[in-house]
Amino acid sequence: MPPEWGGDPTDPSAMMHETTHIVKATDTWDRVIVSPEGVVQYDVDLAFAEWDGDGTAIVDLDTGVDAGHPDFDYLEPWTGDKVIYSAKWDGVWTETRNSDTTSGHGTHVGGTIAGNGDASAGRRAGVAKGAQMVALGTGDGASIFAAEQGLEWTFIHSIPGQNPYHIRVVSNSWGTDGDYDPNGVIAQITDRLTFENGVAVIFAASNSGGNGGECSGGLKTNVYANTPSAISVAALTHDGSAITSFSSRGCMNQQHTWPDVGAPGRDIWATAPRGTAIDATTKTKAICITWQSREPPWLHHTLAAWLD
Repeated sequence: MPPEWGGDPTDPSAMMHETTHIVKATDTWDRVIVSPEGVVQYDVDLAFAEWDGDGTAIVDLDTGVDAGHPDFDYLEPWTGDKVIYSAKWDGVWTETRNSDTTSGHGTHVGGTIAGNGDASAGRRAGVAKGAQMVALGTGDGASIFAAEQGLEWTFIHSIPGQNPYHIRVVSNSWGTDGDYDPNGVIAQITDRLTFENGVAVIFAASNSGGNGGECSGGLKTNVYANTPSAISVAALTHDGSAITSFSSRGCMNQQHTWPDVGAPGRDIWATAPRGTAIDATTKTKAICITWQSREPPWLHHTLAAWLD
């Protein structure tokens, strides 16, 4: 626990302290790889050809995933090529090939995270196309009602020494506005996943907008994204040149509410249930609600690629 919240200031696991500096990232898409010999590789497609999250598993904690989609290659429990486990919560975890039977939100998120691109002949693959994925259906429509159970499942299956599928990231493209509650169950599980299991817990900053100015009330960032150990992600335009109008920005006078990073959150291609492909520019409610979710998946697969 960081010292600001009563932790030991000498604890090396503390993630936040008074000397924290704000770092601004520029030139979002000028990505390069630097070899151990110091050689800079500028060709992004070539540079990232083998940097694809292989050997890493990401938990897509959402409305579930249609694992029968060509981009997911679900075969059978824990032996599939892409989705290694797909289950829906109905009081217990029930394994099912399609755990996303309502909105398609989780399937959309999952494709951006780690879809292999088979449905589009490789043209629309997820950023961490080599990573495997666990799909946990914890809600229906735009509502997530079993988040605690999903995070608990993730914790149990990512304990060091008991993590055979190398779960390193959990995607949370859901939440509600509000401030951080250190006694909240989700905040506590987030801390344990981070500090005890070494799992990166990513939350959408929320799509409630705001101007990032001083706030005296009406906080518009995701209550769970405000947890200090979580990584809060704002939504950027497709080319990364600006923050979108709908993305939450936090309050200038409350640093813990600021998003940690930004990632593309508009005009994103992704997977849809029943094996179809969708473009996020389509003006439908089903796609619009995914805008809140578009930013975390980009970061998830970037982290997975780093951790592979």
